[in-house]
Amino acid sequence: MSQRAAEYLKVRPSPCGHSRLKPGDGQAGGSDNRYRMVERVVFAANDARVYTIPPLKSNAGHRASDWDVEKPIWTGKLTVVEFEDEKGDLKCELRLSDANNGEEFAVAPYSADGHGVEPVADSSRFFAIRVVDGPRSAMLGLGFAERSPAFELNIALQDFRKHSTPSIELSNSRDYSLKGPIKVSLPDSIQKSNQQDSGPVPILPPPPSKKHEPQSASQATSERDDPFDDDFGDFVG
Repeated sequence: MSQRAAEYLKVRPSPCGHSRLKPGDGQAGGSDNRYRMVERVVFAANDARVYTIPPLKSNAGHRASDWDVEKPIWTGKLTVVEFEDEKGDLKCELRLSDANNGEEFAVAPYSADGHGVEPVADSSRFFAIRVVDGPRSAMLGLGFAERSPAFELNIALQDFRKHSTPSIELSNSRDYSLKGPIKVSLPDSIQKSNQQDSGPVPILPPPPSKKHEPQSASQATSERDDPFDDDFGDFVG
């Protein structure tokens, strides 16, 4: 965190443990036995603006109209990253850094239950974020000149909340299958109907055979006179 951002931090316990390890951190001599993170960038914007904001006045939330939005204390790049900690839990951070040299300004952790970033009550372009540095934390304002990056930031945070929530296991679901032999009682009317219908099935006589009619003389003559009636008439190639 930059010295300028540290001026806005108050010494108080952070609501969520903030500890980041980077490749190269660890023991002297370059040996690194600590956990190395694999990070994924889910959002980035080069025109993020940070503001000092007054304390929260009511449960209605923060309001951008109470800020001096024309005079940001810092302007630079915002990057939202996801990573797994040493326990395998998915984490998310909003990182503010200089757009030119990459110097870190501040970091705001974002939890799966939505803590760390709060939308303001009167605008879709501004947020209240909690930046932390060890035991110190502070609420700052975050805003954009356009609605588009603010909308995309909201989507990225929503996606993180969705896939960081563990799925419900079905192993504890109740078993409704029937166990052992089952006895079913039928009404007397159904039992009597089944007994009446259980008699022998009558056997029907076979259909009458078709009588062979003698061939007429004209048909026999026509067959004998047919030029295509030869020994190969029934052959199919």
